[in-house]
Amino acid sequence: VSFSGERLARARVAVTGLEGPPSRVLEAEAEVEGSAGSADELEGCAEQVARQAPFREDAHAPAAYRRRAARTLTLRALRRAIDQARDHEPAQMDRPRPALLVRLPVAVPYFTSGRIEITVNGALRPGEAEARTTLLEWLRREGYWGVKHGCETGECGACTVLLDGRPVTSCLTLALRAHGRSVTTVEGLGGPDRLHPIQAAFVETGAIQCGYCTPAMELCAKALLDAQAEPSDAEIRDALAGCLCRCTGYVKPVEAVRRAAREGRST
Repeated sequence: VSFSGERLARARVAVTGLEGPPSRVLEAEAEVEGSAGSADELEGCAEQVARQAPFREDAHAPAAYRRRAARTLTLRALRRAIDQARDHEPAQMDRPRPALLVRLPVAVPYFTSGRIEITVNGALRPGEAEARTTLLEWLRREGYWGVKHGCETGECGACTVLLDGRPVTSCLTLALRAHGRSVTTVEGLGGPDRLHPIQAAFVETGAIQCGYCTPAMELCAKALLDAQAEPSDAEIRDALAGCLCRCTGYVKPVEAVRRAAREGRST
């Protein structure tokens, strides 16, 4: 945003997560341009974003949720942008400044590449990582081939690992986020001469088909059973929902997790 005197001379509002590419919402801009930036006017702008932008609906979130989130985030961004613009000296007021939803209290050095340390399957693994290196790339480069390289968009779930015991899609997680933390891959479940009880349950029930989604499903099952010793079928299906099976065989994995839970096979 930029000001002319006490009035908003210009506002630019753009959103992502749409059916098409990111785009401006002209109706939202019109709500606040020429206004004093009152609370009601900002609410109106945020409402226009939620109403006019064609948000997509996919595996990550329904369109209704995206609209609610966009309304809240637009309102926050507008308030921050106005505060930032008003902090400028008068001679600089005509220069728009992007809104930052998060501002650090102190400057931090820009990280391009460096050394990180991640505990993988109980063993400390130091290594190099660029700022853009994903955890998926880093793990596979370190030889953890059980982490599958699938869609790279967080859709298929084949790259799922446990980060401090919680499932994450490693293709969407930067390696830097795992620095100083614990990661579990499927290689860390069993051993060279024995299967983990959850893996054994998958074998016994015939839940392994082509095997591409199996490591992720087993890790999600581990996280579930660690948190819930006796999950319901609905909870099991929910825990495995992020792992898309290319063979479309979802019945046997649910049966495997049910058997592992019944026999106390979470450890």
